[in-house]
Amino acid sequence: MKQAAARTTRTPPSQHRTPRSPRQPKIRQLPSRLPAHQRLALLTRHPLLEPALVSIPVRGSVVASVMPITCVAPRLETVIMRELPANSTVTFFEEIPGLPVGAAAVRRTVAANQFGQALAVRIGRGRMWMLTGSTSRLRLMERVQISGLDVCRPTGGLVQYRDRFRQLQGVLGTEIKLVSSNRHQNVQTAVIENIAQLQVLRVRDSFDHSVAHAEVFAISQSACLGQPDVRFLGFTLENGALSIGAVGMHEDVFVIGPDGEVAWESRPGSLVVEFGQPLELQLQATGRVMLDESLQPAAMDPDRVVKITFRRSSYEMLDGMVPEAVRFATDNQWEVRDLAPGSYEAEIRGATYAVVVPSTGFVLLTAN
Repeated sequence: MKQAAARTTRTPPSQHRTPRSPRQPKIRQLPSRLPAHQRLALLTRHPLLEPALVSIPVRGSVVASVMPITCVAPRLETVIMRELPANSTVTFFEEIPGLPVGAAAVRRTVAANQFGQALAVRIGRGRMWMLTGSTSRLRLMERVQISGLDVCRPTGGLVQYRDRFRQLQGVLGTEIKLVSSNRHQNVQTAVIENIAQLQVLRVRDSFDHSVAHAEVFAISQSACLGQPDVRFLGFTLENGALSIGAVGMHEDVFVIGPDGEVAWESRPGSLVVEFGQPLELQLQATGRVMLDESLQPAAMDPDRVVKITFRRSSYEMLDGMVPEAVRFATDNQWEVRDLAPGSYEAEIRGATYAVVVPSTGFVLLTAN
């Protein structure tokens, strides 16, 4: 009897390996610090999804090490576009929810047939505007149901582009456009003085000491939905002074101190200032908010991070300014700092609470 030769079957190495989890994307070089009253946000983009915005803590913070970053991006929806210019390529600007009005948009182009229609067009849920033949005018697009179909068509009259969007700049390799201005883009490189009337701003703190390196801005109301236009004038000198002779009669002055303190003056150019007499502003020191135990996560809740959105009451600020601060709190850090004193609405998990932030002190934010 012939014995069959034993045969060893070797499992391919790939079958021995533990299945790998999907590769996690990493974003490097995120800032570990931010200037006062700025926040860090992540804007994601995918060709099949809507742009999504999520606020995130700065790198290296206590919250960053425990906070799971989750960004939910809905899929684009398919619609039929009608009443478009026939046989043409039409440009649309779709607003990105979560960003300031007029500060961001997705640029979409659609080819219309001889009937002025475009079939199976993918769009998001943001308000959409059609660019007309004149590049300076827009028409709002409305979405309606016609015979069970999602239809998008123009409605209403023409509006000026500048009344809806600011100066937008494209993000390389994407269809996203963002406002092109930034905090220190327009830096005054030389002292500009009003020859007829020298105007000097002097900034002092709550102890009446001169404040060096405070940021000074000129703010005016724009045509874009009442949103303010901001010009950075420069930093105060060691003696706390800066020339504001370049500030127009229609502009306000806003100051941010090195530690986040704030001060402002409405229309300083219209004030009667004697020659050489400075305009003095005293900074308001920032306050703190302690999150009450009633608003903290339950003991068994695995998500130990609380996101708080503070919205400042507009009647306490300059016209057109509604500051918003997004902060995070977690175990052993249920306190948020550097909030300008004043009245706020604090939003936590969709619920809103009123809170008045004091100067140089703290207040307890409760559910009552």
